[in-house]
Amino acid sequence: MAAVHRTIEVPLQEEQVLEVDCSELPHDPSELTSIFQSEGCALQYYRLLADAIYILGTGLAAASQSNREQPRAKLPLLTLIATLNIKKSRYAATREEKNQPLTEATQALNEADSINRQYEPTMIVKGLLRLQRGEFDLAFQDFRMVLERRPGCVPALLGKARIQYNRKQYKQALRSYQTALTNQPAGGSPEIRLGIGLCFHKLGMYQEAKRAFSRCIQTNPTQPDPTALILLAIMEFNESKDFTRGEDAQADALTRGRGYMQEAYKVGRKNAVVLNQFANYYFLRRDFAKAMQAASKASKAADDKSIKAESAYQMARAHHQMQQFEDAFKLYRQITELDPEHLLAQYGLGQMLIWKGETELAIQTFEKVLAVEPKSVETLKVLGSLYAQTGNRSKALELFSKVTNIIHEHHFDLDDPGMFIELAQLAEETDPVKSLKCTYSYEFVLDMSDTAYEDALSVYYNRGESVNPEILNNVAAMCHSSGDLTKAESYYNAALQGCEELLVDEGDSTAKEIIRGLEWTMTYNLGRLYEEMHNLAKATDIYKRIVASHPSYIDAHLRLGAIEQSLGRITEAIEHYKEVFDTDDKNADAWLMIGLAQAEMNESRNSKKSLERVVRDCDKNDVYGLIALGNYHLGVARDAKGDDKRLQRQESYRIAAQSFSRVLKSEPTSVYAANGIAIAIAETGSLKEAQQTFDQVREAASNFPSVMVNLAHILVEKGEFRQAVVMYENVSKKYYDNKDANVLLCMAKAQFMSAKTEKSPAAMLDALRFTQKAYHVNPTDKAVLYDIALVQQSYAQMIADKPVEQRTTQELRQAIAGLEMSKQMFRTLMAVPSEEHVNYDRKLAEQRVRHGESLRGQIERRLAEQEEFEDAKNRKLEEAKLKREAERLKRERVEEEARERRREEERKVEEQRRNVMDRVQKVNEEMRDVGESDVDEEEKKERRRRRKKDRERMEAEDGEMGGGMEDGDSSDGRKRKRTSVKKDREKKTQPRRKRAKSEEYEGIDGGDSEGASRKRKIKSKDQIDSEDERDGEEPERSEGNGNSSGKRRLYKSKDMVESGDDDDDAIGVNETNIDDGWDGGGGNGSASPKRIINDDYDAPMLNHEEDPADGAGETGDAGADEEDDEQGGVASRKKQ
Repeated sequence: MAAVHRTIEVPLQEEQVLEVDCSELPHDPSELTSIFQSEGCALQYYRLLADAIYILGTGLAAASQSNREQPRAKLPLLTLIATLNIKKSRYAATREEKNQPLTEATQALNEADSINRQYEPTMIVKGLLRLQRGEFDLAFQDFRMVLERRPGCVPALLGKARIQYNRKQYKQALRSYQTALTNQPAGGSPEIRLGIGLCFHKLGMYQEAKRAFSRCIQTNPTQPDPTALILLAIMEFNESKDFTRGEDAQADALTRGRGYMQEAYKVGRKNAVVLNQFANYYFLRRDFAKAMQAASKASKAADDKSIKAESAYQMARAHHQMQQFEDAFKLYRQITELDPEHLLAQYGLGQMLIWKGETELAIQTFEKVLAVEPKSVETLKVLGSLYAQTGNRSKALELFSKVTNIIHEHHFDLDDPGMFIELAQLAEETDPVKSLKCTYSYEFVLDMSDTAYEDALSVYYNRGESVNPEILNNVAAMCHSSGDLTKAESYYNAALQGCEELLVDEGDSTAKEIIRGLEWTMTYNLGRLYEEMHNLAKATDIYKRIVASHPSYIDAHLRLGAIEQSLGRITEAIEHYKEVFDTDDKNADAWLMIGLAQAEMNESRNSKKSLERVVRDCDKNDVYGLIALGNYHLGVARDAKGDDKRLQRQESYRIAAQSFSRVLKSEPTSVYAANGIAIAIAETGSLKEAQQTFDQVREAASNFPSVMVNLAHILVEKGEFRQAVVMYENVSKKYYDNKDANVLLCMAKAQFMSAKTEKSPAAMLDALRFTQKAYHVNPTDKAVLYDIALVQQSYAQMIADKPVEQRTTQELRQAIAGLEMSKQMFRTLMAVPSEEHVNYDRKLAEQRVRHGESLRGQIERRLAEQEEFEDAKNRKLEEAKLKREAERLKRERVEEEARERRREEERKVEEQRRNVMDRVQKVNEEMRDVGESDVDEEEKKERRRRRKKDRERMEAEDGEMGGGMEDGDSSDGRKRKRTSVKKDREKKTQPRRKRAKSEEYEGIDGGDSEGASRKRKIKSKDQIDSEDERDGEEPERSEGNGNSSGKRRLYKSKDMVESGDDDDDAIGVNETNIDDGWDGGGGNGSASPKRIINDDYDAPMLNHEEDPADGAGETGDAGADEEDDEQGGVASRKKQ
């Protein structure tokens, strides 16, 4: 009979194959059949699957019920039944469904134990069962029993490793996985290498973890494990967030991470874990549409309800972020049905219930979360707020108190001030002290102590109750820590006054002693406050009063010594430190302060002994002592210069690093120790690694100035001087108020090196400025004086080396003055007694003196050359300046002459205009006089005719003037002819006399009154009135020739028209219109522009004394030859 195949290979779509292991068939084949249906598998595979399940199920049932089989023969089948049930429980959705297969597995294993308790597979499966139930201790015992018999048992090693990993024993778990790897057969499960990689990752060995995951993929390159690919992608994404790696490295890591994710997707396109990770990736990028799409695919591909629940959670939180709360609510509820233990979904469901206003249901949901995670700060805060809303204040207060305890216990950062305010409000009714303490926590974190402190204390003041001095002391301490020193002083004094009042009221001697102890503690705090306020006199007085009353108050002795040491009186400081030994001869703080003071006095050997005594006799794990000892060895290593001391230098660095490492073992978060190790790394030349370490320290302690200074040192070593100076300046200003000599010297050094590199005298002067500031801060340090002299000498050398065009005599003189000062300083440093320890080489100071003298001679010679160069340059500049000034004066003179000419021309024009106006006025007056004379009618008519003739002639002349100025077309379309006045006069028998033009004009309008603008001639008002009174004649508009050619019509008085018509020589009004010369010649009825008297011409005036016959003769001529008269008007004016 043919054996049944242990594996059924079912071809799927996209050239993939599903391998069904007949030894691990599920109890419920519906999942497999659903896959067959979705993939469209052939019917023969349904039959093979049915046969396999049927045969295996029948065999197991027969074996279990057979009495003919040996009991030991049942062991493999019982073990298999237990294994299948354990696997079945993993896919169960509810707790009841999980428990049933686990119960059946337990029964099978119990039956197997009754046959043989030492059967190894049974022991392994028993361990797996207990591991599934979370009974890690019992499972560990089962695996250990197997390994005692067979140390290379791979399943037992894997089970043991999983338990160790769960217990966070990552090193032990790593060894177990590695042992399993060495004992597994070729082509084993990738689970081992995955476990190794996870252990490496937890141990911080990220590169080893990446290699393990990569090796897991390399062992099966044709079908790599998608889980390993996803883990590699996650690691690369984490590295892409590390800004210390540089932008290029971050971009490369991000690219690799995407590549791994894409490869994982290619290999496990329908792998639900991979798809869920894609959903999470898109969610973090806030691409919620793609996140929901990937999660939806994962949900369809998942065959495990917990994975389906994770897919639903990815979709739910995407809806949550998009504020689609109704959809999020439905999904969160669905997740809780699929996986009731999905805490994040439970939390999200609670949030949605709050949104829906169902407070009671929300409380129940959050209580479920709290039952699993009793120290979840977020859950406690939400529940506390909900209970407060429902009026259950005691429950809310209890929950908020748990939050504060957890926060203070684990040193969590407080980022929810509203919770503390709510807690304070809840506590006011029952326990004002607790309310005040809550307010303290809130204000301490947010540096907003004023309002909350005063509100809390007002509870007592409003009730007329006195505040406990301890509370006032705590308030003062909070203000002290936050930097509000004035308010802290007020609260300290209030607390001391409260103690005095308690001492008066208290009758019990024991209670009084306790109060006095509190009083001295508050007094000491006040002394520390005065120290920070730089009121050392008050602080010293307080400490002396304390030690006088309580000689055993060690801290007061230490503070007195610290004050003396800050004032430079180190010997006196050491004496104060030694007074502590009267109370405690092994006091670590006293020995530590003595060691530091001795180091400041350059007593290196004594300092080392004192520091070693701290860690040897007082406390071998004393953090301060170990850090001080490490710093001491760093200083020794730096002083050991030269190749001959290379071994000594390396040994000092090793001891320093060892001291810092001991600190990190006891206090892993010590930034001082980490900073010290980074310094040792940097001193050995590994700048990149040191910078990474410093960056990590800075992230852990952003307000740690030493690490900022060290990062600036790294920049200096890398040649980035400008960036280093900026960082030094920020640290000096922010943390030291520009009063730390060491930081100022560091700035000076960076500027000095920058000046040398860039050959910049300005940067060298900046270096001198920072060095001088450092000397003002610490005038007793002779090494700073040496640095000042060196910088001045370097500046002088730099100025001397500059080309003559790029320097000035002032700079050279400044350099000479600096050289003289530096020479005096070097000589002063040379004169320091040899027994005094100095941080410079006396021989170098002597050499610098000689170099300065030689340099001065060079600069003096260059000064003479510079003066000669600048004199020549100044002469050229002066000549150019004089030339420009002469040109400017000439230009101004020409302009002034032109302005004077214009003014003279304007004056002449104005004078001509006044003459014309005077003559016009005179003519008008004469005409008025003539009109008023008593003459006979004939004479009046003659005069009127003559005046009419004169007016017509002047109008004709005025029109002729316009025609003479423009060469336009006449109304009949002909080109006007220009005829000179001289030619016209030759035709006349009598000589023409000069005639004056009158101001009396008549209006001229076009033939078409609608299409043409009216042009009016200026007329004297007096003349018009006089004529109207004398003649009684209304001016009348003469009619034109009736056509629409636009010809103008001349306005006359009635008498003038009649007399003109009688005169044979007069102009025919209805025959020809006078053309003023401004017509554009279009014949369209448009009006010509108004012609006024032109001041540029000496206009002819009408002469009333001339013979009337002359006027008549001229008029007659004009009538005889109208065109000639029109064209000659302007010419006759010009001639006169």
